[in-house]
Amino acid sequence: MSAIGSPGSTSAAGTGQTLPAAADRVTEVKRILKIHHVSPITWHLTLNNHSSTRPKKYGNRLCRSLQDHKTWKELVPGSASLGYECTVRLPHSFAAGDGIETVAKGEGTTKNLASEDACHTTMAMLLMDSPGEVVLRSKHWNVTPQELLDLIHGVRFLELQPLAEHARPGAHDQGVLGDGMTPGDRDHAVEQIIRRCLESHGGEFDPSKIKHKCVAEYRGEDKMFSQLNRLLHPGQLAAFIDAHPEFTRRSKGSKGMVIMWANAPGPASAATSKWN
Repeated sequence: MSAIGSPGSTSAAGTGQTLPAAADRVTEVKRILKIHHVSPITWHLTLNNHSSTRPKKYGNRLCRSLQDHKTWKELVPGSASLGYECTVRLPHSFAAGDGIETVAKGEGTTKNLASEDACHTTMAMLLMDSPGEVVLRSKHWNVTPQELLDLIHGVRFLELQPLAEHARPGAHDQGVLGDGMTPGDRDHAVEQIIRRCLESHGGEFDPSKIKHKCVAEYRGEDKMFSQLNRLLHPGQLAAFIDAHPEFTRRSKGSKGMVIMWANAPGPASAATSKWN
């Protein structure tokens, strides 16, 4: 995780509890945020809008200065050339005085890059914990705030298994996870997997032969075919692809298929649930 920023934790003041960030899901949310974050707007500015310049109609600011809640250290003491680690520590996460502390770390070759990574991770953690309480300025994103929340909502319900439990699901496991989700949440989760596979496989892939090393973004992430199998019942993937405006497929052999972009990839949009 260190290369992309290390999630920290959120803690509820007065409860004696520490709520650790789900590293795998925070990583996926960071990926989504990076795709839809508008450059050159910085992650510091995006997090600052949520915290120290939070509008009064959303409860006013959470702290006086975001910069005051950052600390840095050299990754190897005495050797600044090897990079820095930045820690962002928000004493209040969603409302002034709520006492819910969020701590996130980031790394970079400069203090500024480490700060940006830490702010990026902090935004992902906040959106994972309570997305409806996070301030999102429209001009910071290439999709609407609601579309962004919809994408993140799918990740919050996606179950990713630890490395030791990697195994191809049996027939009794297929579609079980998807059955426990709303159609919209399931569709978002499936769409995210398809997009990642297309982006990492040059625009087309055989779902039975996904190159996991090309797609995985962190150690221990469950394989894509396993995630798809838990989300969909047999036969539903083809129907999903046929119903989605951005994807298409061609036959491969008697039963196989290759999934492709219908056209050039565009902004994320959920497929309607007319295929199940």
